[in-house]
Amino acid sequence: GKIAFIRNRDDATDVFVVNPSGMTPINLTSSRANELYVDWSPNGRHIVFTRFGKGAGNLFRVSRSGNGVRRLTAGRPSDEAPLWSPDGSTIAFDRIRGDGQANVWVVDARGEAITRLTNNDLGDHVGGWSPDGTTIAIYRGVLDTEQFDIWVVNADGSGEVQLTNDPADEFSPAYSPDGTKIAFMRRLGDQWDIFVMNPDGTDVTQLTDDPLDDAFPQWSPQGDRILFSRGRLEGLPRLDVIVMNTNGSDELALTTRSADDFSPTWSPDGRWVSFVSDRSSNWELYVIGADAERLNRITRTSAFEFDPAWGIRP
Repeated sequence: GKIAFIRNRDDATDVFVVNPSGMTPINLTSSRANELYVDWSPNGRHIVFTRFGKGAGNLFRVSRSGNGVRRLTAGRPSDEAPLWSPDGSTIAFDRIRGDGQANVWVVDARGEAITRLTNNDLGDHVGGWSPDGTTIAIYRGVLDTEQFDIWVVNADGSGEVQLTNDPADEFSPAYSPDGTKIAFMRRLGDQWDIFVMNPDGTDVTQLTDDPLDDAFPQWSPQGDRILFSRGRLEGLPRLDVIVMNTNGSDELALTTRSADDFSPTWSPDGRWVSFVSDRSSNWELYVIGADAERLNRITRTSAFEFDPAWGIRP
């Protein structure tokens, strides 16, 4: 497959794709606007992203070769953080008003039908789709004002169910590939850790208890490991990339440097991890084996590269 990412050069951002070897990077957008938030379609043929212009962001779709850019949403609210449904027919996203309040919407992959899923005075943000595409896990709240909790909502906007309700903040819910668990990050005091629970909110289990922050869990494609970032989300020490078994055992640090190594993402076969690092003078993309071997730097530019997403080969 290929790795999509954002390149920031001369205060402009574009969507690029590159082979995992670092060969043949391709600029897919080359626009005067700024693009952010890339996500691959499940079949590996298209990338969805947000293009910002005239004070708002809208969703666009582009093929992996850069042909056929298609606008999916329009208007003044900012449409951000798009996430394809497992069958590739629908894209969930955050629609953010001028006052900063967000709600979750979905749009079909051709941009022909758009539906509002949530309507809440607090902020609602997309977490992850269930593997069967019937529900979306979201997190709702206002940071440092109203606690964040995890909810699920049906893909048509019906049947909201609250899964967590406690004094802690919960972020970034992610369904396991078989749909039997949801991983998430919870803040207890000033420390974030990784937890899992059943899809109905029962059997909450803490997987990490490190003095540093453990954040942004991602299931491996096979569902046998969880990838996450460890460090301080605010300030030093810097972030490292960690993998562990789904019960929290056998942690393995993929990076252990005095650098920020962040935004890790699995390869489609679960054998590799791509991440961003500032170990050079700017942000560059790297790939490392999930066994912490065979580190390879895949971008070497004076620009800043970030937000990698790994798509399958069609």
